[in-house]
Amino acid sequence: MSRITYTPLVSDVRGKTGDIVFSAWKGRGTVRRRVTPANPNTAAQQAIREAMALVVASWQALTAAVKGRWDDEAPARRISGFNMFSQENVSDERTANWQELTPANADVRPVTSVSGSYAAGVLTVTWVQGEAAGADRAYMALRQVETSNLEFEDSATAISALTHEWTIELAAGTYCLYLAAKNTTNGLSASVFATFTVA
Repeated sequence: MSRITYTPLVSDVRGKTGDIVFSAWKGRGTVRRRVTPANPNTAAQQAIREAMALVVASWQALTAAVKGRWDDEAPARRISGFNMFSQENVSDERTANWQELTPANADVRPVTSVSGSYAAGVLTVTWVQGEAAGADRAYMALRQVETSNLEFEDSATAISALTHEWTIELAAGTYCLYLAAKNTTNGLSASVFATFTVA
């Protein structure tokens, strides 16, 4: 980039001609050679773009309660809730399994683990209570890997029950199951994650 010195007859030049671009930088006229950005579209770039597209679609499908948890935690990083959700999940999404439904919440302790099994229109969700408060409720999400469709179950089942039956019709495929403890005052805990298949 080179600086331009104007004459009394020409006080400003903007635009491009051929491979030359005229512009201004910090109030000074500049001239540079036009460069076309490289976009080789490698396999790695395609994987990241596809993962980001799926994360964006997933964010749009989240409930207000889940988005609210990300929005609550994101200011500590000086970013938006959407950006925090993306940062946490894009690398996992490259293997088709974003894993963080909700971020950590110091005010609500999470369960230790979750698992799911499906038969005759009922998804049986079981979990290990760990440090979670028994009076908190089970808040669940289910995502089919093949379609990225999301379903939510905001249940009245207490964490102390250790199991919940979710009546839902599921097609054959691979599913990601998420569970967070829901406190009536302090919202959702960090989520736990598991996968299962439906034949």
